[in-house]
Amino acid sequence: MLFSGHITPPIAERLRAAGQQFADTAGNAYLEGPGLLIYVAGRKPEERQAAQRPGRAFAIAGLKTMFAFTCKPELVQATYREIADAANVALGALPAVLRDLEQIEFIVVLQKKRRLIATKRLLDEWALAYARKLRPKQLFRTFETRHFENWQEWGLPAHEAHWGGEPAANILTKYLKPGILTIYAEKLPTKLIVAQHLLAANPRTAHGLVEFRKPFWGDAIRPGQKQNTVQPALVYADLLATGDHRCIETAQIIYEKYLARLFNAK
Repeated sequence: MLFSGHITPPIAERLRAAGQQFADTAGNAYLEGPGLLIYVAGRKPEERQAAQRPGRAFAIAGLKTMFAFTCKPELVQATYREIADAANVALGALPAVLRDLEQIEFIVVLQKKRRLIATKRLLDEWALAYARKLRPKQLFRTFETRHFENWQEWGLPAHEAHWGGEPAANILTKYLKPGILTIYAEKLPTKLIVAQHLLAANPRTAHGLVEFRKPFWGDAIRPGQKQNTVQPALVYADLLATGDHRCIETAQIIYEKYLARLFNAK
């Protein structure tokens, strides 16, 4: 069950098609069971509720900071500069971001020390906001290749490129066959492009693509520790962003295997 502040009609339809039940604070919901079907979409949040919602927690700087804390929970007790460097956000933006994260109870302050109080609800809200606001900004090139099915043999250049999305999910779970290959890299790995004959993608092509996305985190956030993948939280969010049923199933496997220990269930 997914709970969120507000789920827009397009996302509601994708979640319903994937069989993902949800409810939000605006009254939108999809609930289905034996003898029960509830589907409400299109309701907008009240202005009063929207005004009370912290403005920076789910803006770009807040999303980056939440991701940094998720990947490295001990970072929550670090100095402002260390947090800003790890999250790759401006130092001047951080105090307001932390205030908003405290307001939504992602962190709490006890005896002048910050503590991470993350929940799966907040993880899912972060993933939805990431899909809308941050993920589209990170895509910078898309290719096609006749070597798509042999992607596991490509050998990404160490420390320069990392698998994300569906290929990372395959590596982490052995459950999902990728339809799109996502690679996070600061710049295009020229040798890989030549070796795998990557060609500019046809705009009408929807599957069998190789997409390059820029990392948005700082140097203190290490990629995943398994076979050159990005952090599991990012793989989880990338899978949810597809709206594909099997990707959402795989995201749940990743949550249970790699993330549940960091998050409370509520």
